[in-house]
Amino acid sequence: MKVDLDAIRRRDRRALSDLMRAVKKSAKAGCVKLGAENIEEDVAQELFMLFINNLIDKFNPDYNLEPYLIKSAINVA
Repeated sequence: MKVDLDAIRRRDRRALSDLMRAVKKSAKAGCVKLGAENIEEDVAQELFMLFINNLIDKFNPDYNLEPYLIKSAINVA
């Protein structure tokens, strides 16, 4: 999934919704890999805030977002 980083920075509702969808999917995948499905919602919330506040400036928009988020979700979990 490609994301519009400028729209996310502007807090565009549609871009944030798309990001949240990707974050929830990635948090689920990361938690499943660790066997920590019971904290999936907490990981998703933390990952969303982490991406918006810190990771957005480090992310290259030419790359696919999900693998980056899954690895980050594993680290958060």
